[in-house]
Amino acid sequence: EIRKQARREAIISAARQMFIRHGYGPVTIEAIAKGAHVSPGTVYNAFATKHALLAEVFLADIAAPSGKVGAILTRSLSQREAVDAVVGLYFDWLDEYPKPLVRTFMASVMTQPDLYALRQAQIDAIVLQGICEIFGVVSADRIESPQGRAASVVFNLADSEFRRWVLSDSTGVEIAKRRTRELIDIVWPALDLSHAELDGQRS
Repeated sequence: EIRKQARREAIISAARQMFIRHGYGPVTIEAIAKGAHVSPGTVYNAFATKHALLAEVFLADIAAPSGKVGAILTRSLSQREAVDAVVGLYFDWLDEYPKPLVRTFMASVMTQPDLYALRQAQIDAIVLQGICEIFGVVSADRIESPQGRAASVVFNLADSEFRRWVLSDSTGVEIAKRRTRELIDIVWPALDLSHAELDGQRS
């Protein structure tokens, strides 16, 4: 089982490097297998299609910014500053990929939802959970609380701006982050954060 997991991680790592360097289309399963030092059959046993492998690359990589959320929560930041920091991680992580590759992943989610929507939902959930923790929403049963709804509003604004950024060839990531901050600034006074339970009672 350990060897199987190691092979899977090697395949994902090789695929990530090749997708970023060459784009999605030119990369073959055979090339990925060679880069991971496994057979093409091993790749197909682990991932039914190249699109499925791309989805796993994105899902595996979201762990990196997700792990940094905890560090943000331990810093002496206001809720507003912490939100900007978490949203910034989301954009910076995605900026590591060429936009055409991100578009390919998003197109896969939309055209083959049964296979890829779960992966998109998992990625969204990780980001949303980070924002929820800033607002003191630490359990699923509180997602309908005022703080939970506030977290959803903030996430939806960030997600909307992210999609706008992905579809634009001219918009850089810093511009996208600035627009997101401006949108959050507009709605922030209307968010009910009066009962946030995060340590330190951020405001």
